[in-house]
Amino acid sequence: MATKFTKLKLFSPTSNKGFTLVELLVTTLIASVVLVSSLGLITNQRRRFVSDQVRAESNQTLRVGLDLIGADIKNTGDFLETDINLPVVSVIDGAAGAPDEVILQRKLISDTLTVCEDVNAGVQATITVAVRPGAGDCPIYSDGNNDDLNDPLTLASRERCEQDNVAGCDRVAALASTTCDDECVTAYIYDPVDREGEFFSYSFEAPDATPNPTLNRIFVGDGAAFANTYQVANRPVIYLLEQRHYRLNNNVLQLSVNRGNFVSIVNQVADFQVQAQLTTNPNPLDAFNSTPGGDPQTYQQTNPFTSLQFLQVDLQSVDPSESDLTELDADQRQISSRFYPRNAKSDD
Repeated sequence: MATKFTKLKLFSPTSNKGFTLVELLVTTLIASVVLVSSLGLITNQRRRFVSDQVRAESNQTLRVGLDLIGADIKNTGDFLETDINLPVVSVIDGAAGAPDEVILQRKLISDTLTVCEDVNAGVQATITVAVRPGAGDCPIYSDGNNDDLNDPLTLASRERCEQDNVAGCDRVAALASTTCDDECVTAYIYDPVDREGEFFSYSFEAPDATPNPTLNRIFVGDGAAFANTYQVANRPVIYLLEQRHYRLNNNVLQLSVNRGNFVSIVNQVADFQVQAQLTTNPNPLDAFNSTPGGDPQTYQQTNPFTSLQFLQVDLQSVDPSESDLTELDADQRQISSRFYPRNAKSDD
C-alpha cells in the first residue's frame, strides 16, 4: 500500500508575505500607549521625588533658623527676678502682614550693680557703683578676693572680658569715652520707681586711684548719652544684659547681638511671624512689649515677663521655582513651633 506524503513548502527569504499594514498600525498603537503610560509614570515619580527633595531642603533650612530662635527664647529671662519690669521679650508686629521682629534679653550674671550717684540725662563718662565701706543707698562693700573691686563688680568684669571669647582681660585700661571694643558689654540701667530704663555700653571698671580705694566706677563707652535722669534716691540698678534681635530682610533671616550689625543666618525665608501667648489674654498677641510704629529699641513694658506663656514662631520658605516640578503650596513651605521661656521666678 502506497503511502502519501504531503510536501511542505519551506519559507523563502524571497517571500513577499509578512505583517499587514493593519497589524503594524495596531502594534505601533499599543507600543505608543505603553510608552506614554511609562513616561507619565516616570514623570510623576520624578516630580514627586523632586518635590519631596525640595520640601526636605526647605524644611531643613527653616529648621536651622527655628532652632536658633528657639534656643534663645528658652534662655530668655535667665537670672531675672520677678520684682522688675525689664523688656525681656518684645514682639514687633510687621505692618499690614509684613514679617515680624522679636527682641530677647537675658542677664549675663545674676548680680546687679547698684548706682551710687545721680546719673543725669546727657553724656556721662563714669558711674559710681560701689562705695567703701558702704554708705547711704549703696550696699555694704564686699571684696572677697582683695582686688579692690566690689564682688558683684568683679563678676561683671569677668563677664565683660569674656565678650571676645578669650579668657582674661586683654585690655587693662579704660578706653576713650567715645569708643568701644570686643571687651565692652551691653548694660541696662533701670529705675524701679519711675520704671524707666535704657541701654548703654559698659567698657571698663576701676577703683579710684588711692592707696585704699573707697569708690568703684564703671566707664561708659561709645559716647553714650542718657535720655533719662536716674536719681540715687530711687535706687536704680545696672544689669549686664545680652540682647538678641531677629528680623527678616530681603528673604534673609538676620540676627543682631547687643545692638550690633545684623548678620545673615538663614537664606530663602519668605515670612517670619511671631505671636505671644499671655496668661492675661486668651488670644495670642501680634505685638508684645513694643511701641507700635516706634523705634524697635523702645518698649512699653506694660506686661510683666511672668505673664508670658509661650512664643509661637512661624517661618515660611521662598517658593524654590515656578516649575511644576518644584512648586509647593504655602502649607508645604511653612514650619511652626512654640517655645516656652524659662520662668522668671527661677534664678538657677
